[in-house]
Amino acid sequence: MSIVLAKNVLWWGGASYGPRYFSETCVALAILTGGLWPQLTRHKAFFVAFIGSGLISIAINGIGAFFAPCGWADEPASIDRYPERLWDWRDPEILRCAKFGVYNGFKPPEILLYRSGDSDL
Repeated sequence: MSIVLAKNVLWWGGASYGPRYFSETCVALAILTGGLWPQLTRHKAFFVAFIGSGLISIAINGIGAFFAPCGWADEPASIDRYPERLWDWRDPEILRCAKFGVYNGFKPPEILLYRSGDSDL
């Protein structure tokens, strides 16, 4: 699936945080995990890898929830004009937003910033 998405010429998500094009794989991954669960629990190394990947996922999503947007999509150049920046592993959005959070502290998720009377919703 990731190879098909990577080969797509128009594979970019604009100024959104994270791999939203991979969201359709959640159902397939849940079915695969359910089918492999007996093997995961039987072999300690697989189970540790499974738990470790879950913790990494929680950390990455936490960075997105509390530190994004961090200016990565616009600096040094807009990813809408230069989508190849999405594949630049020297300056990934995850690390830039984590560094932004360390220096600027936590911010509430944007959904919590809206008041019930706001007309933007």
